[in-house]
Amino acid sequence: MSVTYLFYRSQKYNTETLNEALSLQEKMAADMGGTEILKPLQYIYKKKPIKGYSRQIFLFTDGAVSNTQNVVKLIRENASSTRVFTFGIGDGCSTELIRQGASVSQGAATFVKDTERLQTKVMSVLKKSMTKPITDLSVKFDLPSEVQHTMVPADLPCLFQGDKLLLYTVLNGDTKVFMYFAYLLILFVGTI
Repeated sequence: MSVTYLFYRSQKYNTETLNEALSLQEKMAADMGGTEILKPLQYIYKKKPIKGYSRQIFLFTDGAVSNTQNVVKLIRENASSTRVFTFGIGDGCSTELIRQGASVSQGAATFVKDTERLQTKVMSVLKKSMTKPITDLSVKFDLPSEVQHTMVPADLPCLFQGDKLLLYTVLNGDTKVFMYFAYLLILFVGTI
């Protein structure tokens, strides 16, 4: 398995760079030789980000990754300078890598089924990449001391404008107050 690069450093988006990327994409085909993500990421992270610009990686994969924890660790170690937006394509992608890789770097994870259009999902993520996420979310429950709760997800993800977050909470304790909650939070940033 080999790794090739379209560009060896960050490029400004323009018609020329877009056409080069589209041309490469048209020639690509899966080689079924395994999914190597660690080496390309190491190469990217060795390059210093361009001063004054945020660095963002858009990672697309349709395969399983054997070293997911190493990849996630590398992404986490570089999260202060680089956000990673991940795309899992089809049923064979590594869901753990897609979710964790985005989460540890304040990016966004996206899954694309074989029947869905990739372009629609990519455009949505590109919009997110142009904004800063809200990362300091917390949920506080004002419950009697004899009541405990379990919330899912336990760790709240970062949210972008228009994102939805569904939280589930199971309350344990006094059977009179035992209930199941679902919360839906839709985040809007700006003036309404």
